[in-house]
Amino acid sequence: MGVSSAGGKTAPVHVLTERYDRGRVPRVRRVQPLVRPCKVKRGVRLIDDAHRVEHVLASLLVESSPSTHAMRRNVGESPVLGLKFARCRVRRQAAKCSQVQLLSPRMRWNHIIALLGVFVACLEAHSVERRRRRCEDALIRREWRTLDDEEKAEYIAAVQCMLDKPSRSNVAGATRRYDDFVATHIIQAEQTHFVGFFYPHHRLLVASFEYALRKECGYGGAQPYWDWLLDVDDLAASPIFDPDTGFGGNGEWVPGTHARPWHTMELPLPSNHGFPDRTGGGCIPDGPMPSYGEFVASSEPNAHASGHYGVGGLYGAMTDKWSSPVDPVFWLHHANVDRLWWSWQYRNLPGRLMDISGPLVSQDWTNQRGGNITLSDENLLVAIGEGTSVDGTMDIRGGFLCYDYDGIY
Repeated sequence: MGVSSAGGKTAPVHVLTERYDRGRVPRVRRVQPLVRPCKVKRGVRLIDDAHRVEHVLASLLVESSPSTHAMRRNVGESPVLGLKFARCRVRRQAAKCSQVQLLSPRMRWNHIIALLGVFVACLEAHSVERRRRRCEDALIRREWRTLDDEEKAEYIAAVQCMLDKPSRSNVAGATRRYDDFVATHIIQAEQTHFVGFFYPHHRLLVASFEYALRKECGYGGAQPYWDWLLDVDDLAASPIFDPDTGFGGNGEWVPGTHARPWHTMELPLPSNHGFPDRTGGGCIPDGPMPSYGEFVASSEPNAHASGHYGVGGLYGAMTDKWSSPVDPVFWLHHANVDRLWWSWQYRNLPGRLMDISGPLVSQDWTNQRGGNITLSDENLLVAIGEGTSVDGTMDIRGGFLCYDYDGIY
């Protein structure tokens, strides 16, 4: 397999011939023996020293940033040298790259540089195209109390519309469109709580609910959020629970056989449990949470869980790990949980858009999958039939998502 050299011997030839103008990076492969040297055609580069070129390209594609995370799961053995060679799917490719051929014997190094330039141009085009796709008309999510009464009524009507529309899933027991979202949360609860998927999954879930409100029920606004910090002095007095312009409060107490003494009794709370009196150090805007793993470990069982228990109490729907979305306040609560994550991301946006970690399954359970979450893992909503990669949900203002908040922490 080769071409005739000056000495009459046959030099080995390796040809790289796959066109990659649709976002596919070419693969090096062996071809049938060539009868004569290939002629230089328009749009084709003839390169010598295929071994060295392949080594450089492999290093370039595997190590290059910012596109590395989009291709890391598509690395295979090169049939030429046995090196790791990235067969990556460069998505949303902007540049039209030419067909490339690698040949030996000796030819000039400027051809090698030209080929590397093509690859660099392709990778840079991918990065530029991704930035170009950043949404220009983002939905702005606002805090519930900043909505006027008409806007609040429109949102509540859209939620009621979801309760009236028939289910679009095949989940047993799901009869209404709203049930499809509850079913998704129930089915995937064990895979999306106390694991790395917690924030990406719930970000996608809330965004999908927001999309359904707008596209299926004619809602003209964005998903509102509930900033709990505004109600710390009197949670029950929050406008979220207004009986007319909110989601209702506790209602009137109806005594009955369920009202046993130990359910209704009031007990004094001791003021001193051995902790010294302190006034606190105030708000810590940055927090000792430099990594995603530390952030989720601190916020999921505290700020997130407190919102659920604060509304649901001991036995309410919001307290249930699986079926908490049956309470419509869930969506406003989790929109603020997402806002909390975005506030943390925004403080170091370039780095934290790619900062993800954590186990795939809770440490309380055993599972054969094991391992840790990565940006290329699939982020799915099984009962709704939607999904993207984890990478697709890291940025709320580009790629798969397109919304923002009226303010962050």
